Amino acid sequence: MICPKCKELGLKSNVYPGYSTTTAAYYSPYYDENGKYHSHDGNSRMSTNSCSLGHRFNVSAAKSCPNCDWGYPEEVAILEDLITNSIPVVSGDLTVGNGGNTNFALIVKG
Repeated sequence: MICPKCKELGLKSNVYPGYSTTTAAYYSPYYDENGKYHSHDGNSRMSTNSCSLGHRFNVSAAKSCPNCDWGYPEEVAILEDLITNSIPVVSGDLTVGNGGNTNFALIVKG
């Protein structure tokens, strides 16, 4: 899998699969008059992915039938970028609890 935004911009990145969802309705397969098996499974799946450059995108699709052209093409939707150069980042040390310090980074939008 290749990040569509990186592909559009001519960049290279790693893609990290996120969560995915699938509908779970039953669709009965059948054999046609020539004895060919058809599975017109209308369940769809959607996965949310991100890349190492901060782009997020969804991929959704339904299974295609192995013996005919039934099915839905894969669709890709680019979501907002997780990281952009126009968002200021503030970082430093934060005192927590009994005086222990921890590092932090705060992304400020707006």
